[in-house]
Amino acid sequence: MKSQILIALFQLGILWNLSAATTTLHCPADQTLTCQAQTFNLSLYGEAYIMKNGHQYPAGLASVTKNLNSCNVGTIVRQWSTVDENNNTIECSQTLTFLAGTFTINNITWPESEYALEGCNNMATIDSLPSGVDRPTFDYVLCTQVGTSHSDSRFAFGPDCDKIVREWTVIDWCTYRPGHPGGIWRFNQVFKISNGEPASINCPKDLTVNADACNGLDLVLPPATASGQPCRGQYQITNNSIHADTTTQDASGFYPIGMTTILYELEYGCGINASCQTNVTVSDVIRPVPYCLATINVALMPVDSDGDGITDDGMVDIWAKDVDVNSFHPCNNDTLTFSFDQLGEEMSKTFTCAEVGLNQTRVYVTDAQGRQSYCLVTISIQNNGAQIPDCEAPTAGDGMIVTGMITDPAGNKISGVDVRYRDTESQQVIEGNQQSTYHMVPKGRSEEDGSYVINNISALRVYQVSAYKPGDVTKVTQADIDILESFIRGESTFNNPYTYLAADINEDGLVDVNDYHLLRNLYGQEESAWPNQKQWMFFHQDASHTMGTNPSISEFLETKLSQGIHSEMHFFGILKGDLDYYENL
Repeated sequence: MKSQILIALFQLGILWNLSAATTTLHCPADQTLTCQAQTFNLSLYGEAYIMKNGHQYPAGLASVTKNLNSCNVGTIVRQWSTVDENNNTIECSQTLTFLAGTFTINNITWPESEYALEGCNNMATIDSLPSGVDRPTFDYVLCTQVGTSHSDSRFAFGPDCDKIVREWTVIDWCTYRPGHPGGIWRFNQVFKISNGEPASINCPKDLTVNADACNGLDLVLPPATASGQPCRGQYQITNNSIHADTTTQDASGFYPIGMTTILYELEYGCGINASCQTNVTVSDVIRPVPYCLATINVALMPVDSDGDGITDDGMVDIWAKDVDVNSFHPCNNDTLTFSFDQLGEEMSKTFTCAEVGLNQTRVYVTDAQGRQSYCLVTISIQNNGAQIPDCEAPTAGDGMIVTGMITDPAGNKISGVDVRYRDTESQQVIEGNQQSTYHMVPKGRSEEDGSYVINNISALRVYQVSAYKPGDVTKVTQADIDILESFIRGESTFNNPYTYLAADINEDGLVDVNDYHLLRNLYGQEESAWPNQKQWMFFHQDASHTMGTNPSISEFLETKLSQGIHSEMHFFGILKGDLDYYENL
């Protein structure tokens, strides 16, 4: 009996427990779906049910919360609820996740990052660009909404380059959320815009000039030029010379002795360079500075030339070095040599009774490099204590006749040349001060055969010769300018020494860039515009003088006559600027 009671009580307990947990609510499982999945008939994803006393009952309609974007991406939450036997609310839910497509930067093909366009006003419109340059492309990926946009910024670089920076933006609207990373990609595309016509640069030609100072030359160079038409303004040219005053197309400045290579550069388009170079060579031609005795008195020594015991002549040797008074070279301390001839061979000179009186003589001063200058020394040869018979100088009262011929270097006669001898020893007193004046001897004029005659020139005087003839500027042509330019640039040499004389327009003893600029500026001008207002130059034609291949005009500019010993003097004339004539002699 007791056991039956216990069994009954146990069965009653089980029933009580079952009664306490009889009602349960069961929801379908969460699901992850694509954005293309059904979002209206949600029963496709299962329904909730109630278990009560071992029986299953539908849970009814769910409360639906949708959190989807326009791409159908997001979540849908279905929530059910019921009340159990104890009046407690039982709830469960199902979350449906709708995923977007997997779109990444790898699905994007960007256009070319840099592209050159022609046309100063080209706007790089998309429809005008070739495929692959015009716009980004991308793969089709399910569950994506990809769109593109762009914005432009234009920048100007110099006279012939614009750059458009185009920023492309690609957005997948299915994944992009403002303020959050992901779903957006950016890319910069650069368009380089110019006129499309290549420019060229023209450099000054190579130049060889002579230094006018110990360390170089203050040189004016023609500027480099550019050809072509930029979109705006002018092309800019730069130079890299450390000796130039500016870095512009004008490389003028002080250039040292030696060769300097100047690189000129022109940037056109967008970062395209054109370049050329000029070699400037400055030659060291600085000459020594001669300082000599102005006058030296020397007595003859008696000579018995025939050995009969009777003095019949006189002789004295004079060394060129003896008339030096501290000659020097302004650029160095090298040893100088002294001679009576230009070749540097006549170191001493012998004077006899034939030279009694005043003898004006050149003493050449030569440095170690062969550069040369000279000074004029008056050597007074005297017959004093030696008492050499018949060895006397002409008296001041003696007169002489000077005759001669005037030709060009080819031997062609030149007529109409006025020749004068200027007495350089005349003195006069003005207000108590002794001043040098010059007495002009009546001039002679050359005839059709080139001859001239001057009468009654006093002996025992020192004269300076001058000659003049009106020039002919029509003889100067562009061909002459071209010849001189070619020589200055080192592209050619002159065919004969007379061209050097004709090319020294400013008569400074050098043929350099200054003469080129002068000749170019004088082209077509009147003779009055020329240096010294004259075009013709006349030189003493000394048959004993051998003209070198590069003569110095300074050797010929002062031709002096002393003591009447030059009763016959011939001259040759050079018409400055007429270079092609002398080149063809």
